[in-house]
Amino acid sequence: LLNTMSSTATPTLSVKIQLNMVLCSYLKKDSDHDLEWLLDNLYSIEGKLSKDSEDVDDVEKAVLLYNIALVHYQTKNLVKAVAILEKLFKLIEPLEEGGTLDTPSLSPTQAPLL
Repeated sequence: LLNTMSSTATPTLSVKIQLNMVLCSYLKKDSDHDLEWLLDNLYSIEGKLSKDSEDVDDVEKAVLLYNIALVHYQTKNLVKAVAILEKLFKLIEPLEEGGTLDTPSLSPTQAPLL
């Protein structure tokens, strides 16, 4: 189904489909893919985004960057994870200010512990 959808999808939908295809392939029970494979494929999608950056919305870019940072964190590459997160925060800060990002505000006592 995802393969069929990807051939006719808009650039934004295409990014969602590609990301889901990569994550599904990685998470399959009999998959022999490792985190390095996942990271390579996520960067491949990011490279395609750079070419179609005008057609892809910032939310899709943010989801992809978050996933890349998460893999770097899982592989203990913390410096790279922080660098990606800084790039992510620069991307989502304008979304928050513009009111397009619907996030509840938490008081310090309600904030989740890390």
